[in-house]
Amino acid sequence: MPNLYSLRLKSLVVILLLSILFLQYCGENDVYLANAYPDITITVKTFDGVALPNAVVKAYTVQDGNKYLNDTKRTGSDGKVTLSISDTKSYRLEVYYPAGFLVNITENFNYSALPKKEIRVNVLSRWTLRITDKYGRDFLENVKVEITHRENETLRFSSTTDQDGKVQFTFVPLIDTTPSADYLVNISYVNRKFEITTTCSEDAKSIDIKLNLYRVIVKISDVMDRPIEGVVTELREDIQEGVAFKAVSNSTGYAVLKLIPNGQYYLMAKLGEYEVYRSNDRLVKVKDGDETASVTTRAV
Repeated sequence: MPNLYSLRLKSLVVILLLSILFLQYCGENDVYLANAYPDITITVKTFDGVALPNAVVKAYTVQDGNKYLNDTKRTGSDGKVTLSISDTKSYRLEVYYPAGFLVNITENFNYSALPKKEIRVNVLSRWTLRITDKYGRDFLENVKVEITHRENETLRFSSTTDQDGKVQFTFVPLIDTTPSADYLVNISYVNRKFEITTTCSEDAKSIDIKLNLYRVIVKISDVMDRPIEGVVTELREDIQEGVAFKAVSNSTGYAVLKLIPNGQYYLMAKLGEYEVYRSNDRLVKVKDGDETASVTTRAV
C-alpha cells in the first residue's frame, strides 16, 4: 500500500509545478494576471480638456483578434482612474460615458509612452443653447428643453432655460469616432412642441435655437386717435381659457406682445378693472412673421 505521506508530497509537487506554469503563461501573455502589475494612473479628459468624472475605463489585451479584459474602473471626480496593468506593455483602452456608451478607443495604449499621462475622449464639457424668437430678439424663459442623441435615443438630457433663455448641459457624449454628434432638441412651450436637429461639437459649444415665435404689436388709441397708456392687451386662442399672452401699452399707445406662436387669436384689452375691447372672432392671425393690430376705445 503506497505511503500516504509520499502521495501527498507528490500531489503538492504537481500543484506547485502547474502553478508555476500558469504564472509563467500569464506573465508572458498579460491576460489574466493584471493584479501582478503595479497600479498606473491616468486622467481622462473631455475633448475640450476638462476632467471627466464617472467614466468607465476598460483595459484589454488583444490576441489573435480576441479581447481579454485586464481591468475596468471608473474615473473619480478629478477624472483620474487607476488601473492594474503593466506600464510598459500595450493595451486596447476603451472609455464609456455614460456607462454603456463608447466615446473613445485607444489602440496600442502604452503608459510609459504617454507623455502627459492623460487621454481625451469625445465628450464635450459644456453645451449652451439659447432659445429665442425667430429673429433672436426675445428669450424663452423657464421652459423645458430636452436633447436626444440621434444615434442612441437612450441618451436623453433635460433642463430648464434661465431668464436669458439659456440652458446648459454638462458632459455631453458625442461619437467614439469623431468629436461631434447630432442632437434632437425638443422644446415644450404653451402646449406646443418644437423640434430642431443641431450639431454639438467644440466649434458649436454655444448656439442659438430660433423658434417660429413672433411679435404682435397692438396700437391702442381713443376715438380722437390719441394714444392710451396702461392698457393691458391680451391674445388668446380660446376666449374663455388657455394661455394668455399679455403686454401693457406704453406712452405712445403701443403694446408689444412677444413670443407668439403661429395661430389665430382673440384680442382683448383692459384698462384697470374694465374691459374696453374684445374681438368677436380670432382677429389676429400670426403666420411666420410679426403682425400688427389696432384697438380704438372710448376709454380716456
